[in-house]
Amino acid sequence: MNRRFFRSIVWLLVRPSHGIHPAFSGVVRLKNCSLALALGLVLTLSSQAQSSPAYGPPAIAAAGLLYAYSSTGTDPNSNLACDFYVAAAGKIEVDQHNNLTVLAGPYLLQTATYNPAGPAFYSTNSNQLSAQFVPVSADGSSFLGLPVGITVIANSPVGSMSMYDSSGTLSWKTSDYYYGVTSGAITIYYTKFMNLSPPFVFQVGSSPMYSYSASAATAELVLNQSSGTWPPSNLFPTPSPTIYAIVSGDTSSTAYSLTRANYIPGSTSYGQQFTYCDVNGNYGATLQLIYNFTGPMTGSVTGQADGSVQYTGTFDPSSQTFSNISDPTVQVSLSPISGNGGPGGNPPPPQRLGPPYISWDGTVLYYQTTDNSGNDYYSGASNTITVTISNGSTVSGQSPSGAIAETYSTTTSTFTGPDNNFIALDPSGNPIGLPTGLTLLLPSAGIGQSLSLSNNQNTVQASVNYVYQRPDGSFGVKYVSLPANYWFLIADATGNLNSQIYVTLDTSTQDAIINAVSGWPPSNAFPSQIYVDGTACPLNWGSNTIGSPGTGIYQGAAPYTSADNSLSLTLTWTWNNTNGQVTWAWSDGNGDSGSWDGVSTFSGVPPGMTITLDPPSSAPQQGPPALAWNGTTLNFDPASSQLLNADVYLGTYNGSSVWVSIDSAGNARIYLGSLASPAYTGTYNFSSQLFDFGTQNIGTLSALDGSNNPVATSSGNGNLDIPGNTLSLGSWLNSAGESVNGVAIAFRPAPSAGQAATLQFASPLALGDWVWSRSTSDGSTDQGTAMELDPAHRLLIYTLGGDSAAKIVLDPATAAKFQVPIRVLAAGDLDMQDFTHGPVPGQ
Repeated sequence: MNRRFFRSIVWLLVRPSHGIHPAFSGVVRLKNCSLALALGLVLTLSSQAQSSPAYGPPAIAAAGLLYAYSSTGTDPNSNLACDFYVAAAGKIEVDQHNNLTVLAGPYLLQTATYNPAGPAFYSTNSNQLSAQFVPVSADGSSFLGLPVGITVIANSPVGSMSMYDSSGTLSWKTSDYYYGVTSGAITIYYTKFMNLSPPFVFQVGSSPMYSYSASAATAELVLNQSSGTWPPSNLFPTPSPTIYAIVSGDTSSTAYSLTRANYIPGSTSYGQQFTYCDVNGNYGATLQLIYNFTGPMTGSVTGQADGSVQYTGTFDPSSQTFSNISDPTVQVSLSPISGNGGPGGNPPPPQRLGPPYISWDGTVLYYQTTDNSGNDYYSGASNTITVTISNGSTVSGQSPSGAIAETYSTTTSTFTGPDNNFIALDPSGNPIGLPTGLTLLLPSAGIGQSLSLSNNQNTVQASVNYVYQRPDGSFGVKYVSLPANYWFLIADATGNLNSQIYVTLDTSTQDAIINAVSGWPPSNAFPSQIYVDGTACPLNWGSNTIGSPGTGIYQGAAPYTSADNSLSLTLTWTWNNTNGQVTWAWSDGNGDSGSWDGVSTFSGVPPGMTITLDPPSSAPQQGPPALAWNGTTLNFDPASSQLLNADVYLGTYNGSSVWVSIDSAGNARIYLGSLASPAYTGTYNFSSQLFDFGTQNIGTLSALDGSNNPVATSSGNGNLDIPGNTLSLGSWLNSAGESVNGVAIAFRPAPSAGQAATLQFASPLALGDWVWSRSTSDGSTDQGTAMELDPAHRLLIYTLGGDSAAKIVLDPATAAKFQVPIRVLAAGDLDMQDFTHGPVPGQ
């Protein structure tokens, strides 16, 4: 059955709802369960048979898959007219009586009834909505016929959401329906939560927290994370884009613009912090809003007016006003403030000497203020932890777990004391002064408290050395003195090794960081690129997987795909926690598979296929630039060279492929039509660039230079038939540096009947000796000259004994000379009178 799939990217621009600033828009409510697919992928489906279904919905979601309408036809078994829907896992039909039947697919419930008025599917003989089948819009972007609730569009599956009611009680809600729409390597998941009881606040995975009120229950709440970013939380009012601050004596206030926003998670509250800077990027103020699950929202402000005057205060989210400013010389407002321009004003309080942030036992503490005595004050988001740094030195503090007594150094910005997890943080939230090691940045507390390491010879269990929370709510853990070049897995909060696999580096002199706040980053244990049959296949990390197929067995994989999607290969690692052994395997999806040593070597590769980490060579490594076989040029072939681990030259002779290989040992092979087995085997001399194929009749094989000029030509000892009319030999460089042949034998056929053909011996050299010689004895390499045509065009003839001087010299420019008697038979036609009057021979 023919189908065509059309993929498109739909950009949906949504006007922000009341109370949401445009810079933070993204949470929208749409009536009738219509999903806004902002920055998402929509799969549009059509059929050549019929453009829309006659009996069923536009599309069907079942067991996480989207079944697209394919065509309308007749079921050969029931003889009923049906709409057919297809997905990779099977086929569904809805017949003319609106009954759904699964023709192929992994479902326990095989039937349902479709009500077009809903539209909705109902369990057979029941008024209950089907738990497995749900109508979906034709473009795959929305559920149809379901009660209003919450819809999540995300680039990873969403199974449940956590909810806090007005008493702060935590509960969990499992999704009611979901399905995925795949376009290329990207899958977007649509998840539906319904039958909700507002009001409550909730969170989906690592998303911000959102409010779902009674008024929200009248329209669908849509959270769209398909672009990779969650919409901002709707718990908080729209932040002001500008805060204004003025110090007594100034004529006008300084404007500080909103530059950054981050969330502050907590078990009984959820906060949002906004940072404001002036036009030059200098820090101005921090506005912090705290949404308390069981009480009203509160706000606070800390800042630095005029670059030096530090202050704290409170902020009323309802009236949008500031109060209780700690420094009487400072005024703060969301509107510009006019000053009197006078010289008054109190001297500014001492500047902060402590670090920008502190992390204590995994909780981040924010700087609050500095009093006139030079004491820096810090507190956590819930104010249950407080710390004071007195005059930049003595540290005291209190938390639910006890008191702290440390010493602070303003020179190094570090703490000294008994608590390893009392850590100074820089403005970016990174620890100051910790020893080098491996740092893991994680989305929540409890993850990464231990590592399992293995090099297949030794197994090591490592416990974390430092734990800290960052201002953005993420957590950092640090390990020091780990052994280098070990594979390792990271434990989750329950101790399971469910991370991707990584390799430890040498951290004795520099840090290594794995930022897993938004998911496991690309692993350094996986090659960034693999070459399959000489074609580059980059790592497709977005499709990596991890799992645990058995007790104590952990596994992960990632695919590699060529740019044109014609080649693919998957690497899979398996960790046996019983013996600490790590094994790697590869598979190509076509039934071929083997092992990888985790470093560079692939095993079990079938004949005709290559898998390497290195690209094929672009030029020969041992042989000449090119070859000529019986007049056909053979050029270097990178892919075949990589396959045979030799320099391979490829060309076409009489319509068939010809390969010649030269390996590093000088073995030469000629392949005809296929690389399965060579037709001829011989050797190659790297110095003379000559081939030796013994008595095999290979014809001629020439080594060519970079300009495709012959450098050396070899032939087999069989019959040699040259179809061309010219045979050239030798090579020399002319005055222009060009390679030129030394001699040529040319044949020119007769131009017409009755005329003579021409056989020519030619040389491009102006001066040269043409020498005829023979061996002094059979098989000897000692040659004796028989005849010579010298550069003066004299023909010199020597005796059989190998004279040093010619006995006969025929010089067309002067005369012939004979050092031997001339005998003329009687009745010859030599005029004896002319002979007796000529010069004496030899004089």
